[in-house]
Amino acid sequence: MTSHSKPPAWLDRKLAGYLLVDDEKHTDVCVYDQKTGFILERGIECDGGIIYLVLTRDRNVPATEGYIVPGFKTGESESERNKVVLKSLPSLSTGKGVTIGDTPKMLESRLGRPTRIKRSGSREQFLDYVFEWSEGKGDLDSTYTETFTFKAGRLIEINFLKASNSA
Repeated sequence: MTSHSKPPAWLDRKLAGYLLVDDEKHTDVCVYDQKTGFILERGIECDGGIIYLVLTRDRNVPATEGYIVPGFKTGESESERNKVVLKSLPSLSTGKGVTIGDTPKMLESRLGRPTRIKRSGSREQFLDYVFEWSEGKGDLDSTYTETFTFKAGRLIEINFLKASNSA
């Protein structure tokens, strides 16, 4: 993980038109775009120590956070789950122009080399390009992680995470 005072060029805080911020205007949300089948989820830990954005088609992701995803059976009643907002997403890309469907080469041309590349999935069928950066020191530091997941050479999922160690 790299740590420097100036944010790296790859650092982004915008995904599918939503921001990686915690304030009164930007709260927890899960949006399902029926046309594309993609889901955008923004989650904020109650103290704001962890904020994340994920853009995916994997309906297990929002289901684990208590959202009802249309057409996805959870075994729980709707009254036990949070509602997903049904509306079109403004885009399937980041603020830096990385778009669902891109190749690893396209990603690297926009953002540069990742901090690390790793395999994931039960059969290691996914390739994750992970970018990490930390700022601050001690109890005031924050770590930013952007993970771009590829399957068969195409970008299928994007995750942004900000974790703060503020006391």
